[in-house]
Amino acid sequence: MTEASLTRSSAGNNIAQGKPVQQSSVAYKHGAQLAIDGKTNGIEPCSQTNYMKDPWWIVDLGVAHKIDLVTVYLDGSYEFSKDYKVFAFRATYLNTNSECSGVSEKARGSIYSVKCAAIARYVMIQRVSDFSSYLHICEVQVTGIAVGNANQGKYCKSTRTKMIQSFTSCTVRSQLECAIFCHSRNFCSTFSIRPSKYGKFQCILYKVPASNNRLDKAEKELIYNEC
Repeated sequence: MTEASLTRSSAGNNIAQGKPVQQSSVAYKHGAQLAIDGKTNGIEPCSQTNYMKDPWWIVDLGVAHKIDLVTVYLDGSYEFSKDYKVFAFRATYLNTNSECSGVSEKARGSIYSVKCAAIARYVMIQRVSDFSSYLHICEVQVTGIAVGNANQGKYCKSTRTKMIQSFTSCTVRSQLECAIFCHSRNFCSTFSIRPSKYGKFQCILYKVPASNNRLDKAEKELIYNEC
């Protein structure tokens, strides 16, 4: 995969602001919503995870968007390092599951914009390394154009149907965690989520099986072509 370039830039209209967000853990009551409150001065409280392995922050844009830029603001006392990764994905057929970029070793400073050029519903920022770390984010801004329903608009159209089959499930706290679970598993094409006990949900992952003949537990799903 070719690493995208990083440039300092204004993110413009922020389609992430006010959308559902979650992070891997919460330190000092600094939750994920503090990274979409519109405050970019680095002085206000920022989102922060606990010290942990591969901490993440994710936003659900609601519908698929043609992503242009993802701009991340850190506290002025922090600088980006090469373990920061930005992902944009949509956990459906023809899923890009794309890593927009990792921060290059030459990157310095606390404000960077990542050229993404993906069609995605979810944008995730993660620190990926062999060591534990914090993820501390003051603001995330995403620019792009809403695709909307996948069989509408000029970007996508439905082409045919195909059988899908569930292959694993787990208990999660939200749809965002289910999306991350699908994104991290090989062969996951889409997912569904159902209410479970104690305010949690059952996350079910699906794949396209090797043979579509005589599946007992399969569902029909539209497959879309991206323009």
